[in-house]
Amino acid sequence: MKKKILSFICLVLMVVASTGNLRSADKVGEKLEKAKGLYEKEMKKIETDAKKYFEAEEKKWRSAANKKKVDEILDQRRAFETDGSLPNTAPSLLRKNLVRQREILEKSYQEAIGQYTKAKMDEHASTAEKELKELLTKNAIVEPKDLGGNANVFRTERKCAEKLIDYFTLTLIMSDGSEINIDSGSQLPNMPFVIMGVVSVVPTRQLNPKFVDETFLPIVANLNHLRRIWPSGPASFLPISDEQLEALAKLPAVKTLDSLVCELGLSNKTINSLKKFGHLKQLGCGAAAADDAVLAKLNELQSLQELTLIDLGKIGTVTKMGLDKITSMPLSRLELKSSPAISRNFFQNLQKMPRLYFVDFGESPVENEHLKELAKCQTLGIVYLYGNTKITDDGIVHLTGVRNLNSLHIGFNSNISDAALLHMDKIANLNQLRVESTRISDAGMMHLSKCQRLTDLWAPNTQITDAGLNQIAKIKSLKKVTLRGTKVTEGGGKLLAKVRPDLTIYLDSGTIEAKK
Repeated sequence: MKKKILSFICLVLMVVASTGNLRSADKVGEKLEKAKGLYEKEMKKIETDAKKYFEAEEKKWRSAANKKKVDEILDQRRAFETDGSLPNTAPSLLRKNLVRQREILEKSYQEAIGQYTKAKMDEHASTAEKELKELLTKNAIVEPKDLGGNANVFRTERKCAEKLIDYFTLTLIMSDGSEINIDSGSQLPNMPFVIMGVVSVVPTRQLNPKFVDETFLPIVANLNHLRRIWPSGPASFLPISDEQLEALAKLPAVKTLDSLVCELGLSNKTINSLKKFGHLKQLGCGAAAADDAVLAKLNELQSLQELTLIDLGKIGTVTKMGLDKITSMPLSRLELKSSPAISRNFFQNLQKMPRLYFVDFGESPVENEHLKELAKCQTLGIVYLYGNTKITDDGIVHLTGVRNLNSLHIGFNSNISDAALLHMDKIANLNQLRVESTRISDAGMMHLSKCQRLTDLWAPNTQITDAGLNQIAKIKSLKKVTLRGTKVTEGGGKLLAKVRPDLTIYLDSGTIEAKK
């Protein structure tokens, strides 16, 4: 009898405990939901303020006809809309508020996870933990207070910069929150700073694996705010082996890096290492040996937004299956350079990528029929097709239907002539056109005179002469024109400058700056 009573008491206690746990879970869940609701409310205010900031900046730089800055602002806006990250140039109060709201919500999640764990509600704890992880994969914003705020941090960063500046252009975040680029040979600023980016290689420097082991990695080991390793330039990319990438993944950069463009061979092994970089949004590397299986594994890089692959299909076997894996990724920028793997089916699938804005298929076997499919991608703003010698004037005409296109590069192709520009005025938002090393002549300038939003014309090594300058002068929106390697004379350039003093003109004889 006593045993039955004890069993009954135990059962009652278990039910009570279980009920208590459920009530506890409900209270924790309610508190967390309330915190999430407040966060969403504050985020709507931040989104409104951010929208006003981006719109004001875009308007300012469009008025100044600064294409580079406009593109930069548009990229920053897309980054904010995609993952909630703000540039360091955004108002300090806005950035601080965003950081504060994230910190408040993170604290609420940590408390909930702790309470769920204490109540033995492991499933609830795991769910909250997963949600928190997704929150933390979004880029944290570097505020001046986050730079360390003490002399030792800044002293270390300066010593590293003094060593790297001999090889690279550096991007620095100053202690006041501003962001600047410092070219090699330039004097480092006196104001305290941290290194945010290694962005281009000094042309006279040849980098090799030994340099990476003995110089680059030991320096990077001391950097806690590095976001970009993108050492492009005429010398070479930074050569990084599988072992060196794994070593990089053990450094502080694994928590901060969002852009990695280097001389790296894409493989299953490299992707396993890259997965450790939780904030990686941009990847650029070689892909000659990559096959369908490797491309399928790319989807494991969940934060990736921009992808550049070189030589895809040159060695590895890439079929429709592998290319479909690429087009299933949520990318805003896709570059497949010198890549024989591309096909018409691949171009047909591009229109299924709702975020795709920038494509670069330079020196790949793109054909006219491919452009017919590409033109169906109405989200595109930037299209690079340089060195695609299978493309003719007839193919370029297809692109006139891309309504949001603002930058087009069709240079380094002797098949491109004046006829390619015949309907260019139908691209209503075209700001920048690059036609270098083509058969474009004075007749083509007559077609372009109808493009009244064009601000930057890049036409070196073409057949343009002084006779075509009258037509160039009619493009009222034009702010820059590059005519080096053409038959335009210094005298012709001066006459153009007289008619259009607002133009900056680049000639073999020098640059004629626009008059303010």
